[in-house]
Amino acid sequence: MKYFYSVIALIILITSTTHSQIVVVDQNNNPIPYVDIIISNKKTFFWQTDLSGNIPQNTINKMTRNDSIVLRHISYKTKVIIRDSIIKDTIMLLPNIYNLKEIEINSKMPKYQKINACFRNSVRQDGQLVYYSDGETDYFTKNKKIEYSLFRKSYRSFENKNISEFLNNYKTSIPINKAYTPTTEDIYLPYNFIKKHKLIQFFTDAFNSKILTPDSNIVGEMRIGSNTITYELNNIFELKTQKALNTEVTTTDFYIYMVFRKDDEQDVTELNKSYNKLLYLKIIYGQTFKHDKEKKKRKIETIEEIFVENISFTNLKDQDYSKHSGMPRSSSYDEEFWNDCDCELYYTLDNNTLTEMRQL
Repeated sequence: MKYFYSVIALIILITSTTHSQIVVVDQNNNPIPYVDIIISNKKTFFWQTDLSGNIPQNTINKMTRNDSIVLRHISYKTKVIIRDSIIKDTIMLLPNIYNLKEIEINSKMPKYQKINACFRNSVRQDGQLVYYSDGETDYFTKNKKIEYSLFRKSYRSFENKNISEFLNNYKTSIPINKAYTPTTEDIYLPYNFIKKHKLIQFFTDAFNSKILTPDSNIVGEMRIGSNTITYELNNIFELKTQKALNTEVTTTDFYIYMVFRKDDEQDVTELNKSYNKLLYLKIIYGQTFKHDKEKKKRKIETIEEIFVENISFTNLKDQDYSKHSGMPRSSSYDEEFWNDCDCELYYTLDNNTLTEMRQL
């Protein structure tokens, strides 16, 4: 009998070790949400840590002992680790230190603002890539009115080789959003987000603050670095369930991540009122769909990224800008812009990500 209990204890120990929760943290042991996770033997699938920095349990279960795990985040150094070498329940990422170019913004501003940027947008169903687009574009707006139009210069469009299978398995008449060109919006700015939802910004020290609802729920953070200011906003105010066309649609994620250039001469509050010093913007938008005839919920996740190359100001329009941001029906480019983006914060796409895709 004693032997029987020893075996049971050993099985429990092995099981808990193999399937224990793994959290991705920074140097201060703070969890890092939405870190990209790529597993060596599942290169066409994609996962992320959750808001608490946890690697999803189903992701851990898909790993074998010798799998290489790639952890990637714009503000931290990419880390590659073997699953069998993880002996703790935490994985630490070290911060990326960027050497930023100096820019000047005059007190007397011209009429228009122009942002030169690279973009990416990916749409995934249950972790597998369905639509993808990237490119170079210019965003254009009046300085005193944040309402951007755009001019796409070079771009690629992809769809999954088995797109018909995805669509056939998708019972509802509500269409899957394609990988359109992401845009910057007024409400994403921290100042406007905080003001609209009557939030409270509480400084924990001189460099960090929590953003709270009136009833003290944490919905965001701000971190002041040596030359950047980072905002994370969890837009819980848009998380809701609706019913349409016999389908239950639930918004599960709406996460905004922004990196601004730090300006020692400008107050932080003034900085986050505009995109004048934006370096990077990431929007993660997740929904589940369940048709009345289905038992299973399908998770659709859209990840939009804007990598800023340059921001300038002018009194003249130099292109035919458009409000249309839909996914291009075909690709148009002369150079491999995806490898040569001159952005201050940028990382190239893993080549294996597009293995199951066909270019349009």
